[in-house]
Amino acid sequence: MICERIGFGRAERAHVRLENLKAQRLRAISEAELSLSPGVNWIVGGNAAGKTTLLEAVFLLGRGKSFRGARYGGLVQHGHEEAWIEADVVHGLRRRRIGVKKSREGTVWWENGVRRCGVDDLGVRVHVRMIGENAQRLVEGDPGLRRWFVDWNLFHVEPGYGELLSDFRRALGQRNAWLQEGGRGRPVWDAPYVAAAEALSRARRSFVEALAGAIGNLPSQCGLGAVLVADLSQGWPCGESLAARLEQALPSDVARGYTWYGPARADLSVRLEGRRALGSRGENKMTVAVLQLAAQRIWAEKGIECVWLIDDLASELSREGTAALWDSITRSGSQVLATALEPPAFPGAVFHVKRGRVLPGP
Repeated sequence: MICERIGFGRAERAHVRLENLKAQRLRAISEAELSLSPGVNWIVGGNAAGKTTLLEAVFLLGRGKSFRGARYGGLVQHGHEEAWIEADVVHGLRRRRIGVKKSREGTVWWENGVRRCGVDDLGVRVHVRMIGENAQRLVEGDPGLRRWFVDWNLFHVEPGYGELLSDFRRALGQRNAWLQEGGRGRPVWDAPYVAAAEALSRARRSFVEALAGAIGNLPSQCGLGAVLVADLSQGWPCGESLAARLEQALPSDVARGYTWYGPARADLSVRLEGRRALGSRGENKMTVAVLQLAAQRIWAEKGIECVWLIDDLASELSREGTAALWDSITRSGSQVLATALEPPAFPGAVFHVKRGRVLPGP
């Protein structure tokens, strides 16, 4: 299976779901409570009603940070000192009440009333995947976004990958410090840098190969109408020795004060029918959705389920494309929270939001 191809066996699957979501003093939301369905949950309302903020609350529970940038301002509602989000998290037979508090002093986590050191210290994790505003940036934007996508997914399915990343960053920092001092003497940092870089690149390549296999028929299922190919450029010429390339580039590295060749210049290459996936915004949004679905297939083989957060799915997609993508997302049975301006055509529990408040009734 997919995970076995990157060295990991199949694990028992158990859907994770949220119940009794509560958010307080988070942006425009003074206080909101939602008794979530284990399936599809629609959050409906006009612009600036607070719909996306409720998705943000779930994202914060999952990752401890927001998906919104600084231009949206602070997380904590004006006039208050802290924002609080909590929910019951159910995973198989386990149930935990998870809470996170955001303030100027930082982030505080709680689980069943007991303070935790961080999100990784929780007994039950809320893994989230999001398709939202500017999702196209993953294929249109800086290579760093695509490296982050690969690394973030690998971190959750490959034990020890975080340590690999730390080893590489340490070796890179040591070599760069040596370069900034003029690169005098023997290049003693080259060997540890090459070892860390090659190990990191092998892990990334294995994941991208698994991702390419997981894509399978997803493009046709989602109505993309094109063959989607994913590959990894490692950050130095294919087939060449990194050690030899570093030796050759040493004068240039000394002049610029940092290492040019290596995994820090890697990129996830995505192509539609043999060309770079830079088509229309709708095509690119669908491409990103396919990449997320394929990555989740890999996670599912490891027994890691997610909650999908979908912000204005229909934006920039055709009606047929929206329906096809929605079917692909919901087919797995994962819990979904999605926003819409109007009551949706697709079934699910519906929560109406107006001026930061969840309205009672249907």
